[in-house]
Amino acid sequence: MTHAQQLHERTKELNCLYRISQAVSASSQGLDAVFQDVARTIPHGWQFPESTMACIVVGEREHCSHEVCSTRPTDAVLREQLVVCGERVGEILVRYAAGAESSATSPFLPEEAFLLRAIASLLAQLVERRQLESELALLAGAKQELAQHVLTGFIPICASCKNIRDEHGVWSQMELYIQKHTRATFSHTICPPCKHVLYPSPADD
Repeated sequence: MTHAQQLHERTKELNCLYRISQAVSASSQGLDAVFQDVARTIPHGWQFPESTMACIVVGEREHCSHEVCSTRPTDAVLREQLVVCGERVGEILVRYAAGAESSATSPFLPEEAFLLRAIASLLAQLVERRQLESELALLAGAKQELAQHVLTGFIPICASCKNIRDEHGVWSQMELYIQKHTRATFSHTICPPCKHVLYPSPADD
């Protein structure tokens, strides 16, 4: 490969990585759509883009650059795992169509292996970010639900029987109202002053 050819290949690889990094960082699409876009972009960074097939596998879902992208046992495959928080969540596979392989021991350039590793890192970061966003949304929902069970503002209460009027104008016992509007539960006992009044000891006579 001449110096000009090498320069051309490095330019393709950088352009491919740039396009993918832009898609990953700026996209508001779902993960499936992003993976599909990336799979279709990957071949443009390889030495023989017209013969390159890429497939991103996450869980049981596959996102391929071509309609038929399954590998054969005899195929030389370049692959890189997607690892999030130390756990393997998927992988990227790249292979050439039949007859497109070079005569070298490996049909792939060393720089292509490096490029695939960089792409896998970008996708893993995207998956991790989406997981964190999902967890934050769940926490926000739980916080909102908890806030709904916190009593605030003015609460109308009967000065005589201590019943409380809710937002619908319905009066109910204080205990029932609090249980309905909070996560609190009640345990019943008798305080010492009430015990003294209700159950006076002989010594009090």
